[in-house]
Amino acid sequence: MPCHKLETILTRQTRPKLVWDAQRPAYTQGNIKVHLCHEKYHLPETTVQVQEEDTWRVLSSEIAINEQREQHPVRVMTDLLDQERSRPGDVLIHGINWYAINYDLDQHPICQPQWLRESMHTILLKAVEQNISSLCIPLPGVAHGHISLSDSVAIILDTIQDYPPEQPISLWVRTQAENIHEIWRQLEARA
Repeated sequence: MPCHKLETILTRQTRPKLVWDAQRPAYTQGNIKVHLCHEKYHLPETTVQVQEEDTWRVLSSEIAINEQREQHPVRVMTDLLDQERSRPGDVLIHGINWYAINYDLDQHPICQPQWLRESMHTILLKAVEQNISSLCIPLPGVAHGHISLSDSVAIILDTIQDYPPEQPISLWVRTQAENIHEIWRQLEARA
């Protein structure tokens, strides 16, 4: 086969594109399909849920406190004192609940793009290691870090371009319904 034909075939296979998958649009880049979903969309039960967290895991403290309601308050406070600080960019895994450490409340600004890129890379790496085929992530840094929608989407797309997994992965990007149209325009521009 002539070299230019093979190069054309490889370019077509790896180039991002927009497709309709089960009557919903998806952005594909290699083996990753990026789907947009609003916050109340029901995902497949096996989907790993990624949440954003800070280095001391204060953002999800409401969940942790609710889980520990049966314990004596002194015990809860002692457990919090013994808690170790996570590093920005890390990902903590608890079953199908993953926590991307995207914020550091001791820093200014509390969210930095390099942390978001690092946590996104780790999420993809761990998904491949654990043979995960479906992940649901928030837009990195948008909720608490004052990262713009376009910068957040760029971080996701750059990460899946720079670290393409060998296995197929459905990446559900959870956002508010009013942001879906703007994000879709950004995906169209990259395709």
